[in-house]
Order: sequence, then structure tokens, then C-alpha cells
Amino acid sequence: MTNEIYDQDFANAMALKLRLNREARAKTIQTTPPEMSFRLEMAQSIAMKRGGTVEEVMEELEAFGF
Repeated sequence: MTNEIYDQDFANAMALKLRLNREARAKTIQTTPPEMSFRLEMAQSIAMKRGGTVEEVMEELEAFGF
């Protein structure tokens, strides 16, 4: 019976650990990936120098594969 109790306690502890990790990750998820913020900064810089909108520059960057 000792092994059954140990196994159940271990299973409960692992379930708790997984739930807490899942909740912690859910709170710290970034909404925009780092490469997206780099593209946005680049598009803002180009739009400021050229005199266009950021949306137009983002479309052109995407068309050129950036």
C-alpha cells in the first residue's frame, strides 16, 4: 500500500507542477515576437526618411521578403 500512496502523491505533485508552470507561461507570453518588433522599427525608420506610411513600408518589406 505504501507504493500506491507514494505513486498517488507523486502524480498529484506533478499535476500541480504542470498546472502552475502552464499558468506562469500564460502570464508571460509576448504578444509580438522580437523579429516583428525589429521589422516595425525598420519600417518606421524607412517611413520617416521617405515620407510614407508604416503600413505601406511593411507591405513593401513583405513583398521583398523581409
